[in-house]
Amino acid sequence: MNSIVFYGVAPHPPILLPEVGGANSKKVDRTFAAMQKFASQITESGAETVILISPHGAVFSDGVAINGSDTLSGDLKQFRADLTFAYSNDLVVVNEIIQQAGKRGIAALGIDDSLAGEYGITTRLDHGVLVPMYFLDKAGIKLPVVSISMSMLPFEELYAFGAAIKDACTRIGKKAALIASGDMSHRLTPDAPAGYSEKGAVFDRAVADLLAKKDFRGILSIDMGLAEAAGECGLRSIIMMLGAVDGVKVDAEVLSYEGPFGVGYMVAMLKPLEGESESLLKTIFNERAEKIGVQRDGESELVGLARRALERYVREGKKIYPDTGSGRLLKEKAGVFVSLKKHASSGDVLGQ
Repeated sequence: MNSIVFYGVAPHPPILLPEVGGANSKKVDRTFAAMQKFASQITESGAETVILISPHGAVFSDGVAINGSDTLSGDLKQFRADLTFAYSNDLVVVNEIIQQAGKRGIAALGIDDSLAGEYGITTRLDHGVLVPMYFLDKAGIKLPVVSISMSMLPFEELYAFGAAIKDACTRIGKKAALIASGDMSHRLTPDAPAGYSEKGAVFDRAVADLLAKKDFRGILSIDMGLAEAAGECGLRSIIMMLGAVDGVKVDAEVLSYEGPFGVGYMVAMLKPLEGESESLLKTIFNERAEKIGVQRDGESELVGLARRALERYVREGKKIYPDTGSGRLLKEKAGVFVSLKKHASSGDVLGQ
């Protein structure tokens, strides 16, 4: 039985908070009101812990970082606001998520203060966590927090990691509120922080519409060129959250969307219902395998040889010595250029 009792998408602009934005905060009144409702729904959900995914923490390309400090703390002094935050870390949930992610072949690591020092990073909470938590604090929610950083793993692995979050909460019987923190396009207007792109508004509309329609497959399949042109920072967090919705029947509601400062702010909630829905996990990985099969069927003899040589050496530390082949170049000495693309499209090592 699924133990996640609330799913949500929350923006994290510090200017949303009156202590930071002052009079400018009035320009995002709809977002502020939506976040108040968002927090009230968490109160009503009966959640026993809050799990929050932020794109501004320690981001790794080959795994997922989870804050492993006993106490989670941070402040918004860099935004000239005297706001400080401190929460107990739910280390039981942290450790179970790490275990469940490992079962799915995904590296997840608890980062405590000692390990953070080795990596040259910090365990201090970032504004991607603190801005949403501001509203939970104001609502009187006093719960342990689990802080997870977004990862640069392929979308399929991010989705599977979300499923590992659900597995972890279910296994230990912990009712959790899962929040994906992220802003939408940063390129909505000519004076936007990242400049202007007409694709910014297109991306934001697409994600909001797909979420409202519960078309999670559509979000997983969104055009990466569009996402990059939009300059967003929330898509990966959302995909990680959606993995925890896999197979769960939900109602979805976009509470608000606005972008007065050139950045899109979306507040959305997904409420778990009785019953189950179709699971996408096996489908998306099967489709990826089929795609790789088609790609390999179309390889030239030399590309296939390069790939096999790389795979054999990376996996077994051994070289291959082909003694057959019809290609003329196999019989001549020549220079060669080979690209290693991690997670290019399969999770395998590909030669090109």
